[in-house]
Amino acid sequence: MTQTDLKPGDRFELTQLGAERCSKFEGRTGTVLGSARNCNGVRVLLDGTKGARSLHRTYIKQIANNDLNGSSSDLNLKMYGGLPPKS
Repeated sequence: MTQTDLKPGDRFELTQLGAERCSKFEGRTGTVLGSARNCNGVRVLLDGTKGARSLHRTYIKQIANNDLNGSSSDLNLKMYGGLPPKS
């Protein structure tokens, strides 16, 4: 899976480069919300935070949804106009 395959709703963790450049987020996971204004950026919501932020595509990598620790981000996606609610 390449960085360009990231889409809203995907779960992610920081890459080694991301952990080096953004050390305060090291070991954190989150949800992709969409593209950033910058063509190389991605809007993300880190678990446990209220606000979205932009990270460079090379700073994050997708993780499988079954790797989650039981947290759901459906509410956060609705707040930020991500995926439609499940029926």
